[in-house]
Amino acid sequence: MKSLIKYNQNKKTITINDSIKEQNFLINTLLILNIANSLLWIYIKKTEPLFYYLWLTIGLFSLILLFLKLTKISTSKEIKIQDIKDIKTKKILGNEKIYLLLKNGKKRYIHVKNSPEIKKILIGFIENNS
Repeated sequence: MKSLIKYNQNKKTITINDSIKEQNFLINTLLILNIANSLLWIYIKKTEPLFYYLWLTIGLFSLILLFLKLTKISTSKEIKIQDIKDIKTKKILGNEKIYLLLKNGKKRYIHVKNSPEIKKILIGFIENNS
């Protein structure tokens, strides 16, 4: 996934052009369908207790994940510099991921390949404009 990060000096914002909004929409749609499927299996079809607990677990897990995605992850393309609280990196399976901690408590993930360079650029933007 290619990510383009641009800085607008007039508005003092960072614009991140990636496909996170579309990905998030697809994941949220799948989670909603999964919850609906779980409800159908639990209430409409009277199944064995094993399947009942299996679908109950899948439905609850999907519901919790959907709630966390809606309340804790931002998909904004344009972020004001003053709204950024911190820049963090996380290493998962050998890949370094950058995310911005926003003042409203949400995280904005940035998917880039050369994350050390991007992190230096973002830190420079924030330090120069704080």
